[in-house]
Amino acid sequence: MNARHGRSNVVAMLVAMLTVASVDVGAQMRAGLWLDVFVQADDGTPVTDLSRGDFVVQQGGEIGRILDAELIEWPLRVVILLEESTRVAGYLAHLRNGLPQLVDGLPEGSEVAVVLFASRPRTLVETTTDLGAVREAFDQYFARRGANVNMFQAFRETVDRLYSDYAEGPVIATITGDASTNVARRRVERVAEQVTETGTTVHALVLNTQAVTRQAGIARGFSEMTGGWVEEVSSPSVAVVRRLTELGQVIAERAAARPARYLVTFQPPAEADDQAAEITIAVRRPQVRVQVRGQSDSRER
Repeated sequence: MNARHGRSNVVAMLVAMLTVASVDVGAQMRAGLWLDVFVQADDGTPVTDLSRGDFVVQQGGEIGRILDAELIEWPLRVVILLEESTRVAGYLAHLRNGLPQLVDGLPEGSEVAVVLFASRPRTLVETTTDLGAVREAFDQYFARRGANVNMFQAFRETVDRLYSDYAEGPVIATITGDASTNVARRRVERVAEQVTETGTTVHALVLNTQAVTRQAGIARGFSEMTGGWVEEVSSPSVAVVRRLTELGQVIAERAAARPARYLVTFQPPAEADDQAAEITIAVRRPQVRVQVRGQSDSRER
């Protein structure tokens, strides 16, 4: 999605891969369009001091008018995806001790949900900022007898929910045995597209249940694809608690380094040669990275 603008005074920019052919041009000009724009310095720190005059928008070779650029709150959305099959039963005591440590490490104001899965996923905690309630809910975590494991279905439904909610930069923390699953390639590709569009990061704690090293599976694969944290515990031990504590710290550290998020409202140029041309947005500042992330649509305000 990244590109460069030809104007000499625009150093950082991103081509937002959007078309507006389906949006009434008259409505565009009256109400304007908006984009979620994420900005960070080259060293990874968020850039939080931009104003309307720092942004440039272009369509069809013409400059549009920036109406507003608002720095907005960006709560951290975390889904803890936790296996509850009998194959992880030996790890249960250590998981119950370690999961509250994971939650304690999350930033204040995090929006957290807990989803359990074996043959099918089920929600233990709906999305909430009450981290105390999340910690208490782990008292209800038990291994379910006789349940087969369908890791992919749980992961797919979680990603689909985040995608439908227009979540931006969410985190999925998976704790699972993560054995290999035979899934049709097109289904995996569909989920991968949604993960990419939402900017999801997947972290994985793999609990070895097969007496093999480096178990391969859905959680590890998506963690590696998204640059997430992944660790494996070879057998039930206090190492589980240490890894879960570390995971909470990793999530918090990465959240602190997330880009600043701006809601940029603009009027497309009336004189643009092609009203269906792609929109580009840039920042008049050197050593800055700009990103428009999310589902590819323009939405009227």
